[in-house]
Amino acid sequence: MKKDYNLILSCASLIYFASLIYISFKNILLNDVLEAIFEFSTIPFILAVPVLVIFSFKGWHADKWKVRSKSFLSILILTVTIFLVIVATVYNI
Repeated sequence: MKKDYNLILSCASLIYFASLIYISFKNILLNDVLEAIFEFSTIPFILAVPVLVIFSFKGWHADKWKVRSKSFLSILILTVTIFLVIVATVYNI
């Protein structure tokens, strides 16, 4: 069941950071409530990504390094998330 939480939180972090980048790229103005929600939830998501990577690697090790495991899928999603955030930071989106 813990592997399912890793996968769900990995997908949530990818969706969250992709939506932040999209909002920034399109210069969409949010109302104060939504802006506050995004601001307050950014730091927990930033801190959660490395923790999720560690838990996913532990789960992948427990699954005997199977490529079809949910832990490996979670690692792939988190890798895409980290890459997306780095590219958005470098290109100042």
